[in-house]
Amino acid sequence: MFDRDSGVDASTWLMDVTSPAPVQIETSDIEGCGGSVVWDAAFGADSGGNLDVDPQFVAASGPDTAPSATGDYRLLRGSPLIDLGRRIHPESVDAGGGPRLLGEATDLGGHEGGTEFPLFADGFESGDTEAWQ
Repeated sequence: MFDRDSGVDASTWLMDVTSPAPVQIETSDIEGCGGSVVWDAAFGADSGGNLDVDPQFVAASGPDTAPSATGDYRLLRGSPLIDLGRRIHPESVDAGGGPRLLGEATDLGGHEGGTEFPLFADGFESGDTEAWQ
């Protein structure tokens, strides 16, 4: 739950955390929460592993288009969310139908890997035959 440009504090739309049993949040990236180190209780109960960092999406759509299926929410190489999820069954798939586990653990978010993770150093997967000579 991340959108630094929305101007809205995520704690106001996350949930009503004043209920008798606040939501337990674990291994998530939520803007404004402070992360597990300095957790803001307005977001619910911290169950560990939470972050408050820019996820470095390829091309997130703006809040003015929400809810929308536009945007590219794969992670860029170097994103702090890579390999921070849980180890899951290796045959699981991500939101794009690709393998869900490419590293030590899943990436946070719906997509594993992102766009800048070539399978082959010579560009074989893109059909670039020039690199083969």
